[in-house]
Amino acid sequence: MKRLPGWLRRAWLILWGLGLVVCLVLGFLYREHVLLEPGEHLSRASIESVIAQESPVYYADGRTRLGVFFAREHREHVPFAEIPEAWVQAITASEDKRYWDHLGVDVWGISRAMLQNVLSGRVVAGGSTLTQQTAKNLYYRPDRSLRSKLQELVNALRLEAHYSKEEILEFYANQFHVSANGRGLGIAARYFFDRDVAELGVQECAFLAGLVKAPARYNPFVGATPEAREAAREKAQQRMVLVLGRMLAEGHIDEGTHKELSERPLPFKKGTFRYASSVMLDEVERRLALPPFPQLFLEAGIDNPSTAGIQVVTTLDESIQRSAVYGLQHHLTEVGPLMEGLEAGSFLLDASLAPKPDPNRGLEVHEIRRAQVVSQDPANGVRLDLGGFDGLLDEASLSRISGLLAKGAAGNRWAKPTQAHRDVLLDALAPGTVVRVSVREILDEGTAICDLEFTPELQGAIIVLEQSRIRAMVGGSRNQDFNRAVAARRQLGSTWKPLLISAALQLGWTPTDELDNRRAVFPFEGSFYAPNPDHEPDPFVSLGWSSVRSENLASVWLLFHLVDRLDDEQLLRVAGVTDLAPRLSEKRRDYIKRIRDGLGVIATRDRMNAVLFSMVRKEVATDLIFSGVPSLERELREIASMHYGLGFSKERAAVEAWEPGTERERRLQAMESSFLHLEKQVELCRESL
Repeated sequence: MKRLPGWLRRAWLILWGLGLVVCLVLGFLYREHVLLEPGEHLSRASIESVIAQESPVYYADGRTRLGVFFAREHREHVPFAEIPEAWVQAITASEDKRYWDHLGVDVWGISRAMLQNVLSGRVVAGGSTLTQQTAKNLYYRPDRSLRSKLQELVNALRLEAHYSKEEILEFYANQFHVSANGRGLGIAARYFFDRDVAELGVQECAFLAGLVKAPARYNPFVGATPEAREAAREKAQQRMVLVLGRMLAEGHIDEGTHKELSERPLPFKKGTFRYASSVMLDEVERRLALPPFPQLFLEAGIDNPSTAGIQVVTTLDESIQRSAVYGLQHHLTEVGPLMEGLEAGSFLLDASLAPKPDPNRGLEVHEIRRAQVVSQDPANGVRLDLGGFDGLLDEASLSRISGLLAKGAAGNRWAKPTQAHRDVLLDALAPGTVVRVSVREILDEGTAICDLEFTPELQGAIIVLEQSRIRAMVGGSRNQDFNRAVAARRQLGSTWKPLLISAALQLGWTPTDELDNRRAVFPFEGSFYAPNPDHEPDPFVSLGWSSVRSENLASVWLLFHLVDRLDDEQLLRVAGVTDLAPRLSEKRRDYIKRIRDGLGVIATRDRMNAVLFSMVRKEVATDLIFSGVPSLERELREIASMHYGLGFSKERAAVEAWEPGTERERRLQAMESSFLHLEKQVELCRESL
């Protein structure tokens, strides 16, 4: 054999040496940056934070979903053990048939793709493996540059070095794009077929495996026209048949299965994976941030409950919630016109909001939905289309709205409707117009008897409680964004009176006890409060009647005298329950500081006159009982508002110096009433002494 020239041997040795150096360098880099130090982004915690699980929120039945918590993207995590075998076979057959054999990069696949692209003069094939696609899905690739592709390849090698093939496929299954902000196999199964992953058959798995290439191209639900949606359905069928062919070639299915499934149309059924925001979800999220939940999550190793895959079961009842939403909307329709006015055109919505048939959505009583007027029947009412369901505005509905038009026009709740109001309403409800309705009743034949609804500027809120459990919560007419049920600032009004009555009954009062309902002033934190009645009050009322009539004066008087029925021992027990008594081992100085600085209770020598007067008053009242003058005892013990020693005279002088006006006269009248009570008390005390 002829010996190679010396220069050629030297060139060969140099090339061999360079190759060896490159291999050593690559081996060193692989060892350092792939095996030993892959980077924090390759840790399981980091990957799981990218593939964030959703946390579903359920109604009280534990089955009906109220919504879900998720981060930026919506997904439903599916572990590898729950992924159907048919989908694993379909995705590997269609995307990476050597997946179980390569080390993250398929050299033969890349070579084949390059050859096909060169021969065709354009990009017609790709050689990336499922591992590379997983790396691309997990880690953002800013562009298609060589640097970005190299980084993607390195991440694929890292994944293969630190995770099993099953784990990598699990990452991929939970990360591929589906639609909008939905990702992963769980969302895809719900969105395209309204099924759980476990319910997917071979045909559905073949489609979902083929979907990953171009989700929008094969989506039969998003086309702007029926023709576009039908075209997408045909492309989806073709893509599914192609994947089935590759599964046949790999031996995963037989000829009979391939033929049967290829000829069967895909059973698309759109399911919901996105839930509208609501005040109920917001309230659940707020409460999860309150004790004891943060500590419980910390002990369970949960960093973010919204994406931890936990299941939240609330006390809310789905049917009660629907009825509460209906009740508020129905009531606002009737109250709003009195405050804002109403015209027949106020009920009309934009024509673009006409309801479209949705075979996946049923019809339920008390549901609020849009409807389109079909026709007017003089004998029966106005016929509606509720998106594939027949609806009817009957005589009761038309009479109700005619009455609202009359009240709104007159600004008078007692205004009566006329035939003119009915005619104006019917003229507005021309065929083709779109309105908002509530379903009052569903007849046996399926027709929904409806009521017209109107959304005024006026807002309201509802909380439904059952044995302290929240069964429904409505924060406004939209029930989104702002929860008026818990977050709205409002005047206290009469909401405190039931609490006051309940406390009074526990502190020895009875429903028949008489309360002072006369005008008076009451000392509070160094000033005087003069409540106003909202009607001309009776001078005395029973506790039971004061709650029925929501009497302002009697309620404030009761609050002022709430513990009058207690003896010293009972009063001390109440003070202990309310943390107003000295605590065990608490020093007197610390007790005074706590009561003074924390609760604003200040004991001074100036208050001694009031305390002594109160003691004398009780003694005199007891003497009056045995003296045979119980009417005077009632006046002294329970009826009069006593302010002796609390700066009453000074306050009266200050009010007299006010500018003349209604408020000055009202306050002086209340103080005069209290002053007369006080004089009578002092006189009674003097006579007794």
